[in-house]
Amino acid sequence: MQKKACDVDSHSQGNRGRDGSQRTVARLLSNSFRPPAQILAMRTYWRLRAEHVREVSTTILRMQKALTQMNIQLANVISDISGVSGMAIIRAIV
Repeated sequence: MQKKACDVDSHSQGNRGRDGSQRTVARLLSNSFRPPAQILAMRTYWRLRAEHVREVSTTILRMQKALTQMNIQLANVISDISGVSGMAIIRAIV
């Protein structure tokens, strides 16, 4: 005897039915850990800082590549082109 799709769905839920599954979800969510608001704010700041650092390093690499393509080997002369001296030299070139 073949089972119909509606029979399989009602059987897979067992005796709980719709109300039972909602109670299970509510119980699982109520036991979840949620850090305090101050910790959530600090995590947001740290995530934002990490994103800014990543963007800055990408920008510096693009600047070095552009200078190299213009045959300006500034990275061989100065260790950090994003420092005060490096930026002063770049401003003088531009």
